Amino acid sequence: MHQLILVRHAQTQANAERRWQGQKFDGQVTPLGQRQIEAAARRLGAEKEDVVAVYTSPLGRALQTAQGIGAALGLDPVAEPDLREMDFGELDSWTMDEIAEKRPDFFQAWLDRDNRELTWPGGESRRDFTPRASGAYQRILERHPEGKIVVVAHGGTVGVGIISTLGWPANLFATFALSNCGLTRLVYRYGRWVLQTLNDTCHLDGLFVEGK
Repeated sequence: MHQLILVRHAQTQANAERRWQGQKFDGQVTPLGQRQIEAAARRLGAEKEDVVAVYTSPLGRALQTAQGIGAALGLDPVAEPDLREMDFGELDSWTMDEIAEKRPDFFQAWLDRDNRELTWPGGESRRDFTPRASGAYQRILERHPEGKIVVVAHGGTVGVGIISTLGWPANLFATFALSNCGLTRLVYRYGRWVLQTLNDTCHLDGLFVEGK
């Protein structure tokens, strides 16, 4: 079965503090995050015979997660630069409350999901981010026309992977929750990709934390 398994990286200190974490602010995985990696590795390790590749964002928090999962699968993760999180520019490491208080105009613009021209100050625009990340998935799927492929990335790039592979509108990008080390499965059936599970956290019993 051709399957794409998308994994958001393990919890970092920034996630615990609900801070935006893009490309510049690459915080450390927390002790809880390490246990999440171990749980995800055990879950995916049971599918070892069917997984043909592990891809990862090169950012530290994703790479650490991918290395733990890869060890359980007997595969070395392959870094794909375009799986990096969106560049939040000057606001990287800010909380949403800080943004709303200190940059209210940007905050209001950010709330409009249809605003594809939104650009993070000193960072990346929505219009540029989506094709950048979706291109990474296209290349990965072209390299592996069958088997299960694990992709470890970020909330943003996992979200783009879902909408771009399924052909959903770009404004649906931020309408679902993606937990640290949650698993989303896309399966190719009857000539099209379908969503099998979204943000499966069953393996994170006692390790699940809501928030960014």
